[in-house]
Amino acid sequence: MWKITRGDETIVVSSEGPFRVLSSAVLNGGYRTASGIVNVHVGMDYDHEDPVEYLRTKARELGLDPDTTIGMMTAVDMENGVIEEGDGVTAVITAGLSNPAVADTGTINIILLVNAHLTESAMANAIITATEAKTAALIDLDVRTGDINGTSFITGTTTDAVAVASFGDESPSRIEYAGLATPIGSEIGRLVRRGVKRAIELQEGISPRRKPIDRLRERGIRLDDMLDLGIALYIGDEPESVREELRSGIEKALEDVNIESLIVAAMRLEEEAAAGRIYGLNHTDPVYLLADELIGIAIAEYIAGSRGLFNFARYDQKKPGILSRLGPYLDDAIGGLVAGVMSDLFNRKEDARDGE
Repeated sequence: MWKITRGDETIVVSSEGPFRVLSSAVLNGGYRTASGIVNVHVGMDYDHEDPVEYLRTKARELGLDPDTTIGMMTAVDMENGVIEEGDGVTAVITAGLSNPAVADTGTINIILLVNAHLTESAMANAIITATEAKTAALIDLDVRTGDINGTSFITGTTTDAVAVASFGDESPSRIEYAGLATPIGSEIGRLVRRGVKRAIELQEGISPRRKPIDRLRERGIRLDDMLDLGIALYIGDEPESVREELRSGIEKALEDVNIESLIVAAMRLEEEAAAGRIYGLNHTDPVYLLADELIGIAIAEYIAGSRGLFNFARYDQKKPGILSRLGPYLDDAIGGLVAGVMSDLFNRKEDARDGE
């Protein structure tokens, strides 16, 4: 049976005897007979010239044979590692994004422990299955490369490693296939998809259900950009005071599920357009495309009525600031949001003056 030991700086996997491993690990990667697997924490400033020798040294410090130990490394805190146990398989996962705003950097390490004898081809199949599940988890979390139009899903990070460990021929169970349609493959997919999401949430605080202001920032649309946009067409006194009121108004507006839904719709439509999946869209922002403006109109009018609608027209025509850099759907969604909040501010100011 498998033994998993978690320390402050390492996660170590061992068994009662030698076992077989297929991996992309730094130390002793490839197809090997192994006595242990170790995942080692290193700092973000790690700059060791020879990572193989570094891992061999760590293995010796742990009392392991460096010639038969499979070694990985990661900057993830070991306490945030996840152990998912299923039917005949256990997944040990550490996952981190060294810069969540540019999420293709970082490390996701996956160790699969199978309570059976996988053939060599089944072990390779298991790595494919685990990689597909990891990518599905990243899409579930909606993590991206930081493209301003939010069109770039990531499929993994820059230094990912996978290890599949299996017992030898003496195991009573022999498995020849490990694709998603098989029982073992289905378990691998389920555990890895769930485990990667849990591990990233623990390490980075990123969950699928996060605020729209955060999802906009991940797409390169910062709150300060929206404030600059609002002030760009403002005519009046005390712009800094108005800017702070606008900040509060945008944050409050984005807490409304109806506005959030329209913003998310614009995000998704941007992706569909960029990927060429909207059949009738042959250009970036053709004159016959009205659906984008309808989103902006709906947001502006929902927030501030007719005044919001007319103010949106000003922003849509002039496209100041960040609007000139966004795609056809998000520029109108953000324009509608800012125009609506700006109009609402002045609606309330007028109401206050009228009430005096």
